Amino acid sequence: MIQRIQSVYLLLTTLLSVLFLSGNIIVFHNSDGLFLRIIISGIYLTAGGVESEIGPSSLLVVPAILTGLMSLTAIFMFKRRVVQLWLVRMAMTFIIMAILGGAYYSLMLIKKYEIVLEMGFRIFLPLLIIVLIILALRGIIRDEKLVRSYDRLR
Repeated sequence: MIQRIQSVYLLLTTLLSVLFLSGNIIVFHNSDGLFLRIIISGIYLTAGGVESEIGPSSLLVVPAILTGLMSLTAIFMFKRRVVQLWLVRMAMTFIIMAILGGAYYSLMLIKKYEIVLEMGFRIFLPLLIIVLIILALRGIIRDEKLVRSYDRLR
């Protein structure tokens, strides 16, 4: 049913994925005025007031988009719990891939440009998404066990 608690967790996961992808995803800077940011359309470097794109951000953005889509799709698969469970597990895999992509970009850019990561709230959103996905998984598994126990009683 739509009113199950795991549907709320999945909806929050979708909303947090959208929030994660809006604006600057990751921001770096150094004392020389170098400003580097990762947004949905790429990685941009600002030095001396001139902004230039230095690469794509697909390792971070594509898994985050897929996490939101999988979570949104899983909400409406409430009658097919096995498929819903599979979708939620795939969403967890994708958000872990997004975290690894963010770590890769961060390490690569810090090493190349000698910059410092600027801590913002978007850094912690993937971790919150993982917690919500785990809670949704627990709810789906609990529902599946309940339905199977009723089937045994019949």
